[in-house]
Amino acid sequence: MLHSTEYRGGADADTHPIYINAALRERSPRRSNHAHSPLSNAQPLGRSGEGEIIAFPASEERLATAYAAQCRKADLAGIAKRIMDIAGAAVALILLAPLMILTAFAIKAETRGPIFFRQTRTGLDQQPFQIWKFRSMHSDLADYGGAQQTSVNDARVTRVGRIIRKLSIDELPQLFNVVLGDMALVGPRPHALDTKVVGKRLEVAVPTYPLRHRVKPGLTGWAQVNGLRGELDELWKAERRVAYDLHYIDNWSLALDIRILVMTVCLVLHDPAAY
Repeated sequence: MLHSTEYRGGADADTHPIYINAALRERSPRRSNHAHSPLSNAQPLGRSGEGEIIAFPASEERLATAYAAQCRKADLAGIAKRIMDIAGAAVALILLAPLMILTAFAIKAETRGPIFFRQTRTGLDQQPFQIWKFRSMHSDLADYGGAQQTSVNDARVTRVGRIIRKLSIDELPQLFNVVLGDMALVGPRPHALDTKVVGKRLEVAVPTYPLRHRVKPGLTGWAQVNGLRGELDELWKAERRVAYDLHYIDNWSLALDIRILVMTVCLVLHDPAAY
């Protein structure tokens, strides 16, 4: 019989079951003429995101114990990140409420249509969710699939839209996505489902692109604070953005999240890549 404990490779990463053989205490000797399998007498309790079963035979009890300790540490880090997301988003919503109300009135006064723009995007474990933004385009010209990326001097963008996009105010409603758990304050930015580069879908053009979905998408990210914002009109831009996102995932820490948030606030005041 096997017992399992859940392992998360990082904040919000896929859950991986670890199997520890109950024969640890039996210490039954192996037969030299029989190939031993740690799973020979066990029923799998689950699989990792890649379908791989992680198991430890009796002889690896110490390794299993150390691995389980690492799992618990990662889980605590993930809980801390979620607490920071909820607290940070709640405080931001309270402080920015006057600005968001003013933005809503400005959008409604300039053009007809809804105040908010909702679009389906891909989140953790490639699950779809509805992202919220302030509407920055004429409602009859909005591209809900994202096939046409926003470019400099895009005729679809309204006058109010240009201002709120330049200052990233249009992204503020995503704080509600953070509170709901669809997004984090920091993580890879989610793209519209039909976004393409050099005529190909992102997951086709950049094979490592799906690895970004191991964590929740973010309101801001490591790629964005390193100048990788704007239209993906060249393949190298998409490749670099994915590379920065994967670097963030592999090197995540609360300190890195705080650093990215501070850099984001600074970029709001001046970011030549915002339009």
